[in-house]
Amino acid sequence: MTTSTSSQDEAHPPYTNGSLRSRPSVGDVLRLPRHEHLRLPPKDEAVKIVTSYFNGPNNALPLFHPGSFMQRFHRQYGREYINDPAWWAASNVVMALALRLHSVPGLAHEEQDKRAQQYLQNALTVVSDLTLYESSLLAIQALLGIVLLLQGIPDPRPGSVFLAAAIRLSNHLGMHRKGSPHDLDIFAATQRKRVFWIAALLDKDFSIRTEQPQMIDNDDVDIDLPEISPQDGLGYVYALDSFTKINYFRLRVELSIIQGKAYRNLYSARASKNDVDTQLLTVYELHQSLVDWKVGIDPRFWAENIATSVPKALMMQMIFLHLAYFHCLATVHRVTFQNRLWQLAVMVPPGPDGKLVPDDGEWCQSAETCEGAARSSVQLMAILPMEEHPCIWIMMSYCVSAMVILMARIIHKPTHVEAHSDLALIKPQLQLLYSLAERADDEGFERMRGICVELERKCEAALETTVKIPNSIASLEDRQSANIVLGTDTLGIHANEFQGYNFPPWDSPMTNLDLLNKENPLSSVQLDDWSGVFADNVQHALEMPGLETPFLDMGESFL
Repeated sequence: MTTSTSSQDEAHPPYTNGSLRSRPSVGDVLRLPRHEHLRLPPKDEAVKIVTSYFNGPNNALPLFHPGSFMQRFHRQYGREYINDPAWWAASNVVMALALRLHSVPGLAHEEQDKRAQQYLQNALTVVSDLTLYESSLLAIQALLGIVLLLQGIPDPRPGSVFLAAAIRLSNHLGMHRKGSPHDLDIFAATQRKRVFWIAALLDKDFSIRTEQPQMIDNDDVDIDLPEISPQDGLGYVYALDSFTKINYFRLRVELSIIQGKAYRNLYSARASKNDVDTQLLTVYELHQSLVDWKVGIDPRFWAENIATSVPKALMMQMIFLHLAYFHCLATVHRVTFQNRLWQLAVMVPPGPDGKLVPDDGEWCQSAETCEGAARSSVQLMAILPMEEHPCIWIMMSYCVSAMVILMARIIHKPTHVEAHSDLALIKPQLQLLYSLAERADDEGFERMRGICVELERKCEAALETTVKIPNSIASLEDRQSANIVLGTDTLGIHANEFQGYNFPPWDSPMTNLDLLNKENPLSSVQLDDWSGVFADNVQHALEMPGLETPFLDMGESFL
């Protein structure tokens, strides 16, 4: 096995609001040097790296069983990869995940990133063996580990390809059906089930973010959900008091099931044929499912409390969980006003009497929900330590969707009570996006950066003519409206005032807007009548054809 020569990393300008570590480009990560490999570290150093993975990220998302893996690790470490490609890939993936997702004592962040990329490249050299010749649980685990690592690059498509391969192999092994092979002990059977559910949650999350069909059909799955109280303790996340805990893994799986239903019942080709009443009923049912999911979480792990109740090492996992939740909430409610209704409610100019059409007091409840979910998403990004964040691109896909919603609302009504604070909240994340876009060196990202710059400029111009209204004198109606959506004001400030997600009756606001939608089809909406408030390239952004599309596709749709 030869040692690859390391090239000098290109210098990147630092992120203005923190020491954001540079991330490899798609080309860097997916380069496959078939005859070159990074030599694995000495066994004692490798043990330290692997142990950090099992003491950290694997507890929340148990891709491997620690005992089984370590037994094989001590038995096979250092052997030539050609003898066992699945083990070669898995061992490199575990070390890469440890270095990317967890701080390893004695290694600087830059060194961790560099070595994680090299170990990932080691694993990628045997991908063809895993997908064409291997049919084992270990091969599936290695492929899913690669998917988790590729969440840290801008383009989500490569990860989806490896995910598809892992799912197809799992189908071949019958992991989606009850009746595991009789020669498996309880630990091996449990691990098979966990690996399948990790593949499933990645599939559902990718589907709802990109609005692409799911690869796993729930009708074909009959295995049980992960255990509520696992005997080995895997899947738990603990609060700072080391006593309060949640079953993070099961929560991720339960949320993914709702995500899957949201796509299938609202965004699939079949769902697009549903009438308005059926659509609204589906939105309500999915909303209630999300409410029930949220109620099942200990309050110390709610989004507004994690900054003070969760260890820093677990912050990324918890923020990701809540970003996925808020994103799903917005995606569910967006369907009631996307395209035509969004344009009617947001882009139609004020009437002769100065009132908005529809009346601003009847602002669609679903639109308010999207706005509140977007605000909470950006607030979560604000508490994330960016210099240690391993999956910055997938997080930013959530964040950009949220920022588009908030900036559109500011441009539409710069006098609303949260307008100034929303722009202040957005600005650091915009700067982060601009910095990342420069590093990505991609035409699609550059176009998206230009659109966000234009949206930001429009917001600032709109706010120049307004006077900032202190929250202390904001109208009770406005404050209640904000609390209706998320039950809280600013994250961490009014955490004890959370009152759940009990909306007003689902009759007048949404029904009125749906009636207006029928009476005023899209062709009747004159977008260029609004005195130039929206430039042509911004109008497509506000139509929101897919808030959760990946950056490259979203950049294309904005133009």
